[in-house]
Amino acid sequence: MHLGNVELGEIAKWTHNGEEGSILFPVSWLTFEVVRFSGIELHVIAPELQYVLKEHPEMLNSDWQLREKDVLDKKYLRDILAKKRVDVCSLYKFVISSSEAT
Repeated sequence: MHLGNVELGEIAKWTHNGEEGSILFPVSWLTFEVVRFSGIELHVIAPELQYVLKEHPEMLNSDWQLREKDVLDKKYLRDILAKKRVDVCSLYKFVISSSEAT
């Protein structure tokens, strides 16, 4: 996933959909080393953020329709997070979407 406009500080702020929306999340959910992929420099997002976005797609698109792929992705990410001993139920509290911030 390419996040596009990301500001890094004590927390990360991802501005998506132009200036129409933003999501704040722990900066630790991004790799600090930049990775080059297809000529683009980017930060890789951690499974924690991937899981939250799969679990709460309405933060990006209120009209999102759940797909079978999303169900499989969430299971895969839950398995990864379980191995890291991360409580997936607690992850959402670390994220603020622009609709919640206003």
